This record gives sequence, C-alpha cells and structure tokens, in this order.
Amino acid sequence: MKNIILTILFCNVLIFPQQNSVGLISKTDNVSDGYILLNPISLKTTYLIDNNGEKVHEWKSEHNALISYLLPNGNLVRTIFLDNENFDGVGGSTGGIEILSWNGEIIWNYELSTSNKMLHHDIEILPNGNILAICWKKINLERMLQLGRDPELHFDHDGNILEELWGEEIIEINPISGEIVWKWNVFEHVVQNFSDTLENFNSVSQNYQLIDINKGHTGDWLHFNSLDYNEYLDQILITSPFSNEIYIIDHSTTNFESSSHQGGNYEMGGDILYRWGNPAMYDMGDFDDQKLFFVHDAQWIDEEKGIIRFFNNGGGFRNYSTVETIQTPLNEHGKYDIDSSGVFSPIKSKIDYNEGSFDTFFSAGISGSQQLSNGNILICEGIKGKVFEIDNNKNIVWEYVNPVNNSGILNYNESPSRNPLFQVRKYPLDYGVLNEKELIPYGPIESYNILSLESYNEDHEDVLIKNYPNPFNSSTKISYFLNKSSDVNISIYNILGEKILNVKNAFIEKGHYSFNWNLKNKDGQNINSGVYFFIIKTDEAHISHKLILIK
Repeated sequence: MKNIILTILFCNVLIFPQQNSVGLISKTDNVSDGYILLNPISLKTTYLIDNNGEKVHEWKSEHNALISYLLPNGNLVRTIFLDNENFDGVGGSTGGIEILSWNGEIIWNYELSTSNKMLHHDIEILPNGNILAICWKKINLERMLQLGRDPELHFDHDGNILEELWGEEIIEINPISGEIVWKWNVFEHVVQNFSDTLENFNSVSQNYQLIDINKGHTGDWLHFNSLDYNEYLDQILITSPFSNEIYIIDHSTTNFESSSHQGGNYEMGGDILYRWGNPAMYDMGDFDDQKLFFVHDAQWIDEEKGIIRFFNNGGGFRNYSTVETIQTPLNEHGKYDIDSSGVFSPIKSKIDYNEGSFDTFFSAGISGSQQLSNGNILICEGIKGKVFEIDNNKNIVWEYVNPVNNSGILNYNESPSRNPLFQVRKYPLDYGVLNEKELIPYGPIESYNILSLESYNEDHEDVLIKNYPNPFNSSTKISYFLNKSSDVNISIYNILGEKILNVKNAFIEKGHYSFNWNLKNKDGQNINSGVYFFIIKTDEAHISHKLILIK
C-alpha cells in the first residue's frame, strides 16, 4: 500500500455545483474501480480520468483522433485525422495512426491516405504488437462492372453514374518495420447473380460465405466501423452498419490463402466464417428478419464460448438504441454451424440495455460498450457524448458527459451539444503501468470559470494562495494574500460540493494571512481519502486550491 500523501495542486476553480451538465453527473459505490480513457473527437488531447471525473493523465498531439487505446506499457495508440480530398467529408475517415509515449512523445507514426486507399474507423492491437486496421479500397467503374456490379445501382441522387465503389481491406501492420504483413480484401470474396458472363456468378443464398456485390450501399459500400480479435480462435470480428451485419473471418491464413476460398485453420481461406444481423444480405430473409440497425463496436466478451456483444444503434430504422449479446453457434472445431433453414443462429439476441425511447437512450451513430471485470457494462452513447456504467440489474452506477465540443472545453453548467465520443474504454487499476504510476487527480476537464494565478502580479491579482510543506501527511500551513480589503468567506469543500469546514467568514483587510489545517472536518473527525478544495470567495473573485489525499 502506498504511503499517505496529501498534495496541493495549483488549480483555481469555483465551488462545484450540486449538479453538472457536463463532466461527472453521478457516481455510486457500485462503480467498478478503474480509469476511463476519454478521447474527445474535437480536441487534440486524450485524457485518462478517474471515477470522480478528474484528470489523472493526458496526452497532447498535433492531431485530432477518432479512437485511442492504452497499451500496458503506458503508450497510447491513436487513429488520427489526416486531410484527403479523395475521401473528404466521409464519417470515420482517419488516414493515420500514431503511438505516443506516456510522456506524449511520438514513438511511431503511420499514414495510409492516398487517392484510392485510406485508413478509417477502428484498429485492433494484436498480442504480438502488430496493429489491425480498416482501410477503404476504391475500384473504378470498369473493375466493378467486371466483378458483376449492376450498373443500375450506381447512380447518385441526380442521376449521374458513380465512377467508383469503395470496398474494404483489413490490414495488419508491423509497427517496427511499418510493413503490411497480412491483408484481407473484400473484393476477393464477393458473389453476384447479375450476369453469368461476368466474374463470381452464383447465388448468394447458396454461398453465405461470400458477400453479394449488388447488395448494400453505392459509393461507400460496406463502411466497416469496428474490429475485434479473438486470440483463442485466431479470428477477426467486423461490423458493417451499411449491410447491418457482423462478420467473422479467419486470421490464421497466409496472404495467399486470405485471398482465396481455401486454407487456414478453418479451411475457408478468407471467406466469411459467420455472419449475423441481416439474413436478407444472403437472400435468406427480409426486413422483418433484420436484427441489426447501423451496428457499432462488436466485441467478443467470451472468446472460447463465442459470445459477442454489440451496440445496436437503430439509426435510420428506429428511434432507440440497444446493447445486445448473442451466443454464436460455435462448434468444437472453431467453425459456426448454420441451421437447416440456411440461416445463422441465434434467432434472438439478449438485450443487455434498452430504455426503448428516443428521449432516454438513442445514438443514431458511433457509440459502443465494454464488459468490465466486475460484471458491470460501460456504455458510450456516442452522439450525446454520454458515458455510463450499469450493474447487473441495469442500474446506472456512474454517469459522465463529455465536456468538450467543437468550440472547446465547456463550462460545467453549459448544455452539451456537438460533443460526440466514438467509443470509450475503461482500464482496471492494475492494468499494466497504471499499477506503478502515482496517478494524482488534478481537476476536471470542464471549466469552472477559471481565474488563473499562474503568474501573480500585485497590480491586478486579488488573491494568492500558497502552502507549506508540500507534500504532507499530517497537517499543512496554508498562506494566502489579499491584494484588496474585502468581505471574505473561506471554507473547505469535498468533491461533491459539500462544505466540510468553515474557516472564516468576515471582513478582512488587505494583507497576508495563514491557516493550519490538521485534516479534520467541522465535526472534528478525520477526513477520508479524496479530493478537497480550499476556497476563498471575495467580493470580486472565487479562488480555489485543490487538495488530494491518496492512500
């Protein structure tokens, strides 16, 4: 156990209100221990926050990022936004990946952003340190017609024919060499029944392992948006919100096998091992059979049993979202059994969270969830920038709203808007280097009408607060200077905004003063570990120094 340390950090804020609009909204004792990695899309900073909604670490970059992942060694992997006029304005386009050290130094940078290829959306860090990434791959009109694409499907809203189709590649990058060491290309696993004179002619209902090139969107055809890796099975899980399906493919293949229909552990090459969510995509159902609606963030929550959870957005189809789990028909050979009707089970999913109305739980796009070690589920309602944790009874035990939008950092009581989060991940206290770092909270992200005291100048600053010793573990002397005579209220508050000690409430002349605090509250009781604020309110200023007790 670490020694008890109480530290004064020089952070100047107003008293916390009874209820924030952004930042920490609520917390109960049933919240899981850990730190939340928060990646505001509109900011070039990624934050690590604690359950009190306070920053314990941050990484600054030259780039905004869509997603960030923390590695056990403390490095941060971010999918960064790069300009590319060939993919301009398309949701999820990134173009680059960077790895930052714990101290924010750039360790590695990778870019794939050309006229016909671009990284987008998610990445997955493999056990060997390689990185799986999603990449758009464009083909021209001539090639898509050779593959059997029906030209009648390729018109925009004005009736103009579209000259390209965006397919998908999954690539594996070695971050040491920067080489692509493995690749899967969707165009090598397509089928069509448009013309028997063209490539890949067959029936998709008899070839569920292939994707019908004439089903789905024009332009950006499938729009893959998340990846997950199953080390036990050596398989990759993919979500497609445009086809409203999840796919599983074999990662054990060689590059040659991944481009074919044979080979690998499951003897199917790079063909689809399992698909679920919209059987109409392989002509085995209609809209009434569709289960997924603009799906995001599918993950295995039990790799050996083949249990998968996903965020079922509902965007474009219904006005509510759900978090759901399915038990895949995984057999003892690592393959997936298809039932006698030619459809992959299950018929129904298990609903893990669903409020069932637009007002309470709905994110038309982005979003995700995470299974936590104590059985709780962390949910990101992405469009609203809302993150919350539920227990086994679906009670919300922790809630937080992203306090950053495209205008910058919000004040604590501002109504949040344009503050999306693509997804959020939580890391346990003993995750990698987190168990070794002394993570001292140093304030919330949101603003509390900050008055800076970083450079004291007697001509214009009203209050200066200092303390000694620092750090300390029994008592401290807090000294403060008033540049103007004023009515003054001096108190100590806890993180909930509750006053625990009244120090002074009187008219005070300009001058130097001090207060010795022995870590007791107004009832003479010793205080517990946590965050506290020494607050001075004058006629013209509200100033605070933060005190943090860590055990």
